[in-house]
Amino acid sequence: MIQSVIIDSSENIWLGSNDAGLICYKDGEFTNFSKENSPIPHNNAYTLALDNFSNIWVGTFGGGIAQYLPLENKWKVYNTTNSELSHDWIYSIAIDDSNNKWIATWGNGLFKFDDTKWVNYNHKNSPIPTYKVTSLFIDLEGNKWIGTLKGLLYFNNINWLWYNNQMDIPEVSVYSILVENKDKFWIGFKKQGLGLYENNKIEIYDTHNSELKSNSIYSLAADSAGTIWIGTFGAGIASYSNGEFRFYSKENFYLDDDLIFDLKVGKNGNKYLGSYFKGLIIFNENGI
Repeated sequence: MIQSVIIDSSENIWLGSNDAGLICYKDGEFTNFSKENSPIPHNNAYTLALDNFSNIWVGTFGGGIAQYLPLENKWKVYNTTNSELSHDWIYSIAIDDSNNKWIATWGNGLFKFDDTKWVNYNHKNSPIPTYKVTSLFIDLEGNKWIGTLKGLLYFNNINWLWYNNQMDIPEVSVYSILVENKDKFWIGFKKQGLGLYENNKIEIYDTHNSELKSNSIYSLAADSAGTIWIGTFGAGIASYSNGEFRFYSKENFYLDDDLIFDLKVGKNGNKYLGSYFKGLIIFNENGI
C-alpha cells in the first residue's frame, strides 16, 4: 500500500508505504528504509515532502516526523518525546520557499517548523475549526491552503480566511487541494466529489451530476499542459481539460488498482500513482 509519492530533481521516486516505511525507486531498483534497518520511527509513512535542499521529510502515522538526508545518509527524528511537535500522527507536510515545514496533524492542528522553532496553529489560537488537519498546499505566492475535516482555509501568514458554508464550500473533509491562483482552485473531498472554485463560486462534480466515477478524491496534480489529474479512491484516475473528463481504470484501461492514494506528474509527463493494492503504478496515456 503506497500512500504518498514524491519525485526528486534526479527523477528518483520516493514512496511512503503503509507498513514498510520509506522506499526509494532509483535506476530500476528499490531501496527500503524501515524501523528494522534505519532510524525511521514508524513503518506507516503516510506523507512525504521534499525540502529546498533535496532532503526527504517523512510524516508517519504514529511516530512523528523523520528527515532523511540522502547525500549524507543521515536521519533526524522529531516527535512528542524530543520536540515541541505535540502529535505523532502526521497527515500532510508542505514546504515553502523559505524552507519552513508546514505540518498537518491528525490531533493538534497545524505546525510550522523552521528547523529551530515550532509554532502551532489550532482551533484555540486560529480560525482552524478542528484539531484534524488533512491536507496542505502552498501556492506560488507562498499562501497556505489548509484542508480540514470542516472545510478549507487560506492563510497568507497574516490573515486567515475560512471558506465555509457561507461561501458555498461544504464543511466536510478536504483530502486534496490544487491552487491555480487565489480565485481559481480545485478541492478534492473525501466523500463529496471534486470542487472547482472560480469567479467567487464553487461547482462540485460528483457521481450524480457529472461523469465522475467516484466521490472520493484523494489526490490532485497538474501537468505542463494545464490538464488536471485526479486520483480517486475507488475509480482509478481521471483527467480534466477544456471542460471534459477522461477516465482510466481497471474497467477501461487495464489499470491494476482503482484505489489511488496519491498521484504525481513527472517532468517526463509520466503519472506516478501510489495505490492501495498494487504499490507503485507508472502511467501515461499510451499505457502502464
